[in-house]
Parts: sequence; C-alpha cells; structure tokens
Amino acid sequence: MCEVDYDDGESWSMWEERQVKARKAHRCDCCDGTIAAGELYRRHFSVSDGSICCERACAACVVAIDRYIEVHRWRTNPGGMPDLIEHCVEEERDEATHRGDQGAAMVAAFWDAHLDDMKARAAAREAAKGV
Repeated sequence: MCEVDYDDGESWSMWEERQVKARKAHRCDCCDGTIAAGELYRRHFSVSDGSICCERACAACVVAIDRYIEVHRWRTNPGGMPDLIEHCVEEERDEATHRGDQGAAMVAAFWDAHLDDMKARAAAREAAKGV
C-alpha cells in the first residue's frame, strides 16, 4: 500500500458529508463529470484553517473515495481525490518496477482503472456540451 505523507499542518474544524438527490444538474468536483437531476451524490462541506470547501461527488466517485479512505485511512475533499489516487498509482508502479511486486502492480492497475473512469466521465461531460 502506498504511503500518504501530506503533513501540511491542515486540520479541519468542520467536516460534513451527506448524500443528497440532485434537483438540477451539477458538476462532480472529483471527476468533472455530470451529476444529472435526480441522481444521488455526496455533498461535502469542510472548514480548514479558515478556508471553506463546498464540493460535490457523483455516485461513481463516492465509491472510489470510500475505497481509498478504507485502504489508506486518509481523507480529503472530492476535488483532491484525483491527485491522491495518481500519487498512489505512481508509488505502486514504482514498487512493482523496482521490487517486482505483483501485488503492487495489481493495486496500481486497480486505482488506474478508477482514474480512467473519472477521465471518461469528464470526456462525456465535454462531449455533451458540444451537442
């Protein structure tokens, strides 16, 4: 498992997440995909060092976020997840390359698939804009 080492002194004075049903279309702050009206999504609100963060995550990203938190015991706002997942993929690929660790290669492939899904949702949103 990759190591998360983001000790930037960040501490949350408030952290709230809840599942809500979209009344109108929104953009997912994690994958940049579309959250359609009627779909369930996670609404995130946090305050860290005086800065307010209010973001949304589509149902597919919520699955990836929850899995990441379960495995790494680290959380961040939805917009920060792609960077954390990319970091994990890079670190696991390094382990696989330098140590011949098949488990690390499988972990990298797992998280890489999540990144590919995120990119596909963003591409679909862009394609829908052009229609």
